[in-house]
Amino acid sequence: MTKETLTIEVIRDNYGYVDETSTIYAFKDLLYKLSDDIENELLRIGNTIQCIFDENKGATIKLSTIAWIACNKMNIPLEANGVMSKRVLSYLHNYSIGIDSKFIITSGKKGGVKRRINL
Repeated sequence: MTKETLTIEVIRDNYGYVDETSTIYAFKDLLYKLSDDIENELLRIGNTIQCIFDENKGATIKLSTIAWIACNKMNIPLEANGVMSKRVLSYLHNYSIGIDSKFIITSGKKGGVKRRINL
C-alpha cells in the first residue's frame, strides 16, 4: 500500500465560517480526479508492459530492463524515471501474485519476468 497526499483548501462562507458542504465537495472532486489519474496511469503502464512482451514473445526480461524500456516507451522525462520505474516494478509485482497472475517473476542468474500467456 502506498500513500498519496492531497492538499485542499477549506472554503469559508461570507461570514468567515467553514462551509463544510462546499469543502467536502471540493475534496471529493480532487479525490475523484486523483483516482482517475491513477487508474489511467496504471492502464498506461499495463499497456506498455504488454507491448514490450508482444515485441519479445516468450522472453524472460530482467525487471530493471522492463522498467527502463517502459519509461522510454512512455516518454517519461529523465527526472521522473525513478518514480515511474518504481511504479512499473510495483505493477509487475502486483500482477505476478497467484495462479491466475499475468506475469511470473523468477530470481537467479537467468531470472526476470515472463508473461504467463506465453507459457
